[in-house]
Parts: sequence; structure tokens; C-alpha cells
Amino acid sequence: MKFTLSVILLLMGHLASAQTGYKQKVTDYSSVVFPGQPVHIDTLGQNCYKYVDSLAVYLVAIREGKEEDDVLDAAKLSEYYEGVIKGILRVTNGKLISKKAFDTQGLKGIDFVYTSTQNPNVPYLRFQRIIFINNALIAIHFFTFSENKAAAEIASNKFFNSFVINASGTELSQGVDHPSAVKLASLLAKLITWTLTYGVLIGGGAIIVFIVRKFTVRSK
Repeated sequence: MKFTLSVILLLMGHLASAQTGYKQKVTDYSSVVFPGQPVHIDTLGQNCYKYVDSLAVYLVAIREGKEEDDVLDAAKLSEYYEGVIKGILRVTNGKLISKKAFDTQGLKGIDFVYTSTQNPNVPYLRFQRIIFINNALIAIHFFTFSENKAAAEIASNKFFNSFVINASGTELSQGVDHPSAVKLASLLAKLITWTLTYGVLIGGGAIIVFIVRKFTVRSK
């Protein structure tokens, strides 16, 4: 009973704070609402916004593509997302719990949940949303030690659903329609490496950086 009551009180406090949260602009065309003002981190040339409370680590990271290799074939968007998920699971020795596609203003992304106990100092229950827009990968994370998956799922959905695109669909794209311009294997390898090196998880306010020395993805 005490455990249930404590979880309810924790969730109520979290949801109350989220209602008066901090709206953070993360790209020129999108924003996310954090429970409080996040810390901005520029690591490995990537923009990250981080907030930590008693329930979870909240993180939004954006990798802007700047090279020819970062051109993505629009027809291979689903394959690209699958490659990122598989790479994360492989490097973290993670176990996929669930995944589902989502659509916002005609733009397609994917949500997935996985667990990893590879590092005991890192929250093991991990909710993640990724979406590729205008040659940039936006990754939204909610990582928690909470043993109450239902409470964590409610809180993570609230955080994910606060992601808003402030632009018309005609101004945004998710790749090009010229497969010859794409180097998918290289793109996947770089983005998987980036996802695991930008300094995801926090213990006592410090960032734990995963260094991936080498990762190769073979396209089919």
C-alpha cells in the first residue's frame, strides 16, 4: 500500500510540474516541454537539452546532417529507423520491449521502449522517440529507474507528446527521392555511433559518455 501511494504521489507531483513546465525550442521548427528548464549541452558537435528529476532523465538531442553521406532516401526511412534501433540494442546489449510508428503533420517517426542493465549507474528502463526531419535526427529520451512501468509510460508519453512542430508540412522533408544520392550504410553507422556517444545518462548530475570505438552496419 505504501509503495502504491508513493508512486501515485510521485506521479501526481511530476504531472503537476509538467503542466507548468519549460517550453524549450530545440530546432528552428520544433519545441519540447520539459518539467523544468533544461541544461543545454553541446557535445561532439551535437545539441542536447537535459533535465533530471526524481522520476527520470529527460533528454533531447539533435544531430544536424552536414555531409553528403547524410542524405537520406525518403523511401528508406523505415529501414533507417530500424537500423538505428538495432544498433542501439546491439551496443547497449538491450532488450526491445515494444515499438510503434507515429505520425505528426504527415511526418513519420518511431517510438520504442527497451531495457539495458549493462551499466548499473544508468537508468535501465528507456523510452525513446526518433524522427528525421530536414536532414536532422531528433532523438527524445525518457530514461528511468522506476519499477512502475505504467507510471513511467504515462510520464514519458506526456513528455513525447509535448514535441510540437511549428512549421507547415511544405517547409519540411524527410529525405530525397533520389536513391543514387544515398549512402545508407554510412549514414546508419554514423547515427548509431552518435546516439550512443552524445552523453546520454546522468548520475548525480554528471553525464556518462558511452564511447563507441567502431560500429559497422551492413545494408541489405
